[in-house]
Amino acid sequence: VRIRVRIRVRIRIRIRIRVRIRVRIRVRIRVRIRARVRIRVRIRVRIRIRIRIRVRIRVRIRVRIRIRIRVRIRVRIRVRIRVRIRIRIRIRVRVRIRVRIRIRIRIRVRIRVRIRVR
Repeated sequence: VRIRVRIRVRIRIRIRIRVRIRVRIRVRIRVRIRARVRIRVRIRVRIRIRIRIRVRIRVRIRVRIRIRIRVRIRVRIRVRIRVRIRIRIRIRVRVRIRVRIRIRIRIRVRIRVRIRVR
């Protein structure tokens, strides 16, 4: 009777050990699955961060282009203003020259008239 009991006890112990091993295997599998999920999540996060960085870079490039365009427009406006000022100055100089010529002509005419009168 004792031998049979011992055999039964041994069988129970073996079954318990097997169950424990199975549980451990299941736990390991779960841990692996969790680790895979975590890795996937990390990869997704990294991808999102990369996308955000790309978007930021694109935005910066757009801003730089806009600033360049604004600067060009300002430069063009300044150049136009300078050109207009130069043209005005030229026109004034021409007008002055004409006025001087007219004054000279009048003086000559007066001198001629005086000479004639004499």
